[in-house]
Amino acid sequence: MILVAAQFLVAQEHHLWIGLSGNRVILDAVLRSVQDESVTVVSDGRVVDISLREIEQVRVIRGGLMMRGAVVGASTGFAVGGLVGFLGAPRDDRNTRIATTALAAGIIGGIIGSVIESMPDEGEILDLRGKTAAAKKETFGEILRRPKE
Repeated sequence: MILVAAQFLVAQEHHLWIGLSGNRVILDAVLRSVQDESVTVVSDGRVVDISLREIEQVRVIRGGLMMRGAVVGASTGFAVGGLVGFLGAPRDDRNTRIATTALAAGIIGGIIGSVIESMPDEGEILDLRGKTAAAKKETFGEILRRPKE
């Protein structure tokens, strides 16, 4: 059941980190469309057209996977913490110890799970420097066609 809920949370839009010429960066942009000379993104609630000539790097942010990692990590930590609290507590203090240990382990598990899932894979940052506008357009088209993570 937990994995099914986590899978539901994964279906999101493609969020991008975009490195531009002049050491400029757009940290969180949602890709909307790709034209011949530009891409259209939504960033900070604004629709922005970015010239393909300015784009030097792009990385798909794995936000959905981060949420799945947090859900799986937290639920696993909660279960293990509850078991440890049950086995390690004296009989008269068992309920309090179970709840406290399970909560602490659940929080730590959620943090660890989200960090692990959000880490970029090798080759995940695409270097577009020196590429033509047509090649960059194709790269962004491929990102749009990918299944949502």
